[in-house]
Amino acid sequence: MDTREDDETARCDWCGIAVPDDGWVGLEVQRPVDVPGREDGWVDYAGGFFCSQEHAALWLAKPLPPPEPPTVLKEERVDWILLATTAVALVAAGLACVGLWTIVQWVVR
Repeated sequence: MDTREDDETARCDWCGIAVPDDGWVGLEVQRPVDVPGREDGWVDYAGGFFCSQEHAALWLAKPLPPPEPPTVLKEERVDWILLATTAVALVAAGLACVGLWTIVQWVVR
């Protein structure tokens, strides 16, 4: 059995000991948060990994950490370039279909 601990070893969020892959308890709490300018609100998640149910209960008994502020996603120039390229490609495909249909009608008649 390998007893080495590395940086990727899960640790109990209450006591900090290494938790084996098959012996951990996960806990996740979701709570609604009011965000100015958004009617649908925002959900914040808090939780952790614990070595036992007792440690999970102790963590849950204390006040939850404050919610992280929501990040505002900005539309970048790359998004607009992609949107414009897609629109131009769709218009070109539509015009190509109209042209192909016209050629087929001209050949058939």
